[in-house]
Amino acid sequence: MSGFAKNVSKIYEPIVNRLTARFSELLMEIDLPNDCMSSLIKLGSAVKDKKKWALNFLRTFPTPKSGLIQGSTSSIGYDECLSIESTNDMSGQSIRGQYCWVGIVNMEVKGDTYEQLNKEINFIKLNERLRKMHDNYGTDDFNRTMRMKALQISREMVADFIAIMSYGKTFDNHLPIGICLPNTCKIQDIEYAMNKVIYPITQMPVVFLPECDSVDKPIKPDVHQWIAIIIFLVLIILSVKSTLYELWRIMWSKKQMKDQLGVQLMLSFSMITNFKSLFINSNPNNRFAFLDGLRTILAFCVLLIHTNWIDFLPIHAKTATNSVGSQLIVSWKYMYITNYYVIDTFFLIGGMMTSYVMFSKLDKSKGSFNYIQYVVFKYFRVVTPVMGTVLLYFIFPLLGNGPNWLFITSALYLPCRDNWFSVLTMISNFNVSPPEKFLCNPSGWYVSAEFQIFLIAPVAFLVQYHYPRIAVWWGLFMSLGLGGYFLIAPKYIWDMPHFLELPNYISLWDMSRSVIQHYWKADTHICTYMLGILCGYLIRKKPNLYLGGRIGETLLWLTTWTLTMGSLYWTNLLLHKYYTHSNEEIFLFISLSKYMYTIGWFWAFYACATDRADFINKTLGWKGFTFTTNLALEISLLHVFSMLYRVSIARNHVVYTHYYVWTMSLADYIITLIISIPFYLLISAPTANLLSILKSSLERKPRNQQKEENKNL
Repeated sequence: MSGFAKNVSKIYEPIVNRLTARFSELLMEIDLPNDCMSSLIKLGSAVKDKKKWALNFLRTFPTPKSGLIQGSTSSIGYDECLSIESTNDMSGQSIRGQYCWVGIVNMEVKGDTYEQLNKEINFIKLNERLRKMHDNYGTDDFNRTMRMKALQISREMVADFIAIMSYGKTFDNHLPIGICLPNTCKIQDIEYAMNKVIYPITQMPVVFLPECDSVDKPIKPDVHQWIAIIIFLVLIILSVKSTLYELWRIMWSKKQMKDQLGVQLMLSFSMITNFKSLFINSNPNNRFAFLDGLRTILAFCVLLIHTNWIDFLPIHAKTATNSVGSQLIVSWKYMYITNYYVIDTFFLIGGMMTSYVMFSKLDKSKGSFNYIQYVVFKYFRVVTPVMGTVLLYFIFPLLGNGPNWLFITSALYLPCRDNWFSVLTMISNFNVSPPEKFLCNPSGWYVSAEFQIFLIAPVAFLVQYHYPRIAVWWGLFMSLGLGGYFLIAPKYIWDMPHFLELPNYISLWDMSRSVIQHYWKADTHICTYMLGILCGYLIRKKPNLYLGGRIGETLLWLTTWTLTMGSLYWTNLLLHKYYTHSNEEIFLFISLSKYMYTIGWFWAFYACATDRADFINKTLGWKGFTFTTNLALEISLLHVFSMLYRVSIARNHVVYTHYYVWTMSLADYIITLIISIPFYLLISAPTANLLSILKSSLERKPRNQQKEENKNL
């Protein structure tokens, strides 16, 4: 340690000599509280005497890293700061370190900002310089950034950066940079003192967040967090009491009261009953056994994709623009990662299962259909776990600490705090309008979008049921006609560029709105869901279609999956190209690529469910997948929570290698699976049980049958 102190002293000696020469004079000019003033004088003297604890304050000061050009942020020094403690002096005063985050300066964006930027910045020369940098530096695949050669920096984009900082200030947001200060000083006093010295020189104020992290910092839940804590405590108490009641019935009670309503309600919260349900396969007639394994694999693929994209976060990645993430858009080997159509596989499955189950129910009820009951039961089945996720995001800021903790948890907690009602009403994917509103629970948009399409699904399956002669044509019309219209409408009717057209954007908000419109909103997924409804109809009503025997079916496998893989390659190719895409190229991609991707899955689902692919159905239908597929909804809602928790508590920057991405994806999946179990036992399973009881009482049907039908929706 003595060698370390000498090295630090040698590095900072010129700075120390200049600062200490006027340190006393500066302190006399600045009015600070006595405790703070005395601790700063003590710190200054200790630095001059080269004491180790004082030099640690300088060591934890943010410094540029070697990976700055590749997108890495400053050194962290969080734990080192909190571990600082001075030796007691004659007064018994001890100085400890506190980690304080640099805030965002409140910049006012005036109406003439664009014009001022246009005068002060020569955007033509700026873009020419960027193109030269790309030609000289970004020629190899490993170092390319996304279509930098075609990207044009506009004055609107620069103005939007200022707007982002201004908007972030309203959220008490901050930069991912912090400094270490003595805990005897209030951050407001330090901010005032630093600005009194620095502002006359830089004309730029120094801003800190009002609270710093320290070893003895108390946890202070706000109203929303107390509500979330109370709700979870109530659920835990209910679950424990219900479990103890079931244990008592199993071990000592001789009375058989299983069919009584009070007993059913009590057992709905039992962890014994609910844990057993995790191993129950609810697929009807085992036709859809392949879905158990497929859902498990797809859930891991989604998590793997998101782990790769986290590579671009400078607060965690050591080289954000020069690692695995930078290769995703330049090589066909990674087209499974750039496959944003993977979520449409879930929409296809949702449409297929809704169609199949509803045709079964319509056959039993002779065509009778209750739309209100159809919507209400679906709503409560999905909204309860979704709102449970929101409650988790409420208490997320209380569960850890770290240099990135406040930066990430604020981005997750604040949108949920302000927009929770849009989640409750299942419109969270529509109620997003940056910079005014951001999405609560980034992975929850799919549930809202699927529910919104579920509302209009009866238009498809009721016509198919009552008019079987036109059932196939009606299904094609709903998918190709209605769904195709909503695929091209955002760009060619509402004038919203596709997010693959990066060079065509003139502002950052246009980029965000394009992703929201083309990906998060339900209308662009209608085509896939309606194809799923058609697939469910064919499985239920026409399972024995003659398709050319073994030869014809083999050709179908080859043709459909060639189109599916071609769609993945096409997407990767458009991301890879370093020029502005033509209007015709984008039109063909938007109108055809999603159908190309889903056609392979469409045929695979039909073949597996009609005994044409028995090997695949049995392999993916392995009983071990039952456990994970019953937690599919919970995994999809909670995986972002697990991933960002890992990043939030990180103390060091990480190089995203292939090994790191795959191992962390597997670790995140296992952690998400573990978290999903108590979440399922406390929230999802009791909800399903209560809905089954209510449905049974309404329709006078056995509870088990109702529970299976409810799970399939």
